[in-house]
Amino acid sequence: NESLGLLLLITAGNADIQTIVTVQGFIETIFSILEDEDLTAGGKVARDLLQCLINVVGNATCQKYLRETNGAASIVSAISMAVTGKSEEEDDEYEKREGEHRWSCLSMLVDASLALAQSDQAEANRLALVKAGALELLQHLADPMAEVPQLRLVQLFEALEPCPQAAER
Repeated sequence: NESLGLLLLITAGNADIQTIVTVQGFIETIFSILEDEDLTAGGKVARDLLQCLINVVGNATCQKYLRETNGAASIVSAISMAVTGKSEEEDDEYEKREGEHRWSCLSMLVDASLALAQSDQAEANRLALVKAGALELLQHLADPMAEVPQLRLVQLFEALEPCPQAAER
């Protein structure tokens, strides 16, 4: 946790550090760790990792790296997991999560996606998100969930709307 705290601090505003950690596999590491986290619980580790992600996605070099690797697909997959949670087979203690942090990971993932979709490289980033299956997240709007997460997903879809490939789907 101390290492994660340090990464939060150094990635918060230093573009050179953001670039260095990104090309050293930081984004892949974030999503690798998040696979073991229950994103519906909104735990501190997951929230700190997602804040680190938000820190680096504002950097143009990091955006390009994210597009050219599996980063966009990892974001889309994590958004889906934040909505649905782990399956009952994966989590014997699964129960409907409610409370203070229930939707915090989803909100942070949508923030990261919006930072991509509304950046200077928005066109390329939107295309990467659409190709990664972001529009398939529409199916979750029919899932029973609170209004706030539904509105966050709608914000993402609105940000992807200018992408010509989004209109084709």
